[in-house]
Parts: sequence; structure tokens; C-alpha cells
Amino acid sequence: VTEDNVSNVEAEIGRQLGISAARARELHILGAMSSGFTSGTVTGTNSTNGFMYSHYAKAHSELDGKILTVPGRKLVITHPYTWYYTAKSTFSETYGSAMGSVGEDVLAKYYKASIFGDVDIYTSNYITAATNATGYKWSADGLGYWEPRSIRIEQERNASARGDEFVCTLRGGSKVLVGGYGVRLLQYSTL
Repeated sequence: VTEDNVSNVEAEIGRQLGISAARARELHILGAMSSGFTSGTVTGTNSTNGFMYSHYAKAHSELDGKILTVPGRKLVITHPYTWYYTAKSTFSETYGSAMGSVGEDVLAKYYKASIFGDVDIYTSNYITAATNATGYKWSADGLGYWEPRSIRIEQERNASARGDEFVCTLRGGSKVLVGGYGVRLLQYSTL
């Protein structure tokens, strides 16, 4: 495809490698949270009410009740289906209204909302959708991610294939630094 191709092969390979690298990072961080945030589970799993604001408030109180070394913003990661049930819990079919802009934001991508003044909610498709899906809420100083160097891409000509081969190397790691700085969120996320 190299000699007579009308598209930019290097740019497309770079785009796909970027997507793969981002996926690998996200899965690695989710894995670290799964093994590191093991206490303080907040459960709100049912298909009628979903994970409501009262559940987020409980998780918020769990972290605010602890003495954090660096107070500041907290983060939530959840499955998109779970956010649907949170938005559903705020919607009144009788009055046709939604609390704030939540009803309009159900289909927004990744960043969903900021609640309680210091909590940012994001979604991830890499969380498994299930009756008991696990999301997380944590203080930013409770989780660390490091990358000693940026992604490395090497191009090599393969004459027998009449094309180029690209090899990608990414090094990085993630760890929960303080297990008590995060809580698990058990949420309903099946449609």
C-alpha cells in the first residue's frame, strides 16, 4: 500500500497506535483501582432507581469524612449505562423536567458532569457493563500514574511484504497510593 496509496499511511497508523496506547493506559489504571480501592463500597444497584445522587452523596461523604493530605477535586469513573440510570433517576415523566442539565447530557462523551462543587464524573467503556458494575470515586492524590518516557514507534521496511512494519513500545505504570482515598461504586449498568 505504500507506493500507490492516496492516503497517509503513517498518520493512520499513528492514530490507531494512539487509540491502542490510550486503551492500554486506561485498562491498566482501572486494574490498579480494582485492586487498590477495596474498602468503603457504596451500593446502588437496581434497574428502577440506578445509582442516584444520594449514592454519589454517600460516596462523597465517605471521602470528605477522611483527612486527606491534599484536599481538592475528586474524580468518578463509571460505565455510560450507569450514567443513564443516574440521569433517569432525576427525570420526572409526570412533570417532564430534569434536575439541571443532566437529562440533556446523557449522551455526552466521557465527561458527564461536575457535582457537589468538587467532583468530576467521567465514563469509560472499558468498565464491564453488568448488574453489579464497579465504578470508582477517588481523590486525585490517591492514585498515581507514571510514564518514564513517551510512546516509541519504530518503522522498518519489510521487502517481502512490499510494505513497512511499525513496532510500538509504551512503558508506564499505575498504583493506588492510598487505598482509603477512594471508594468502589457498585452500580447497575445493563440496558
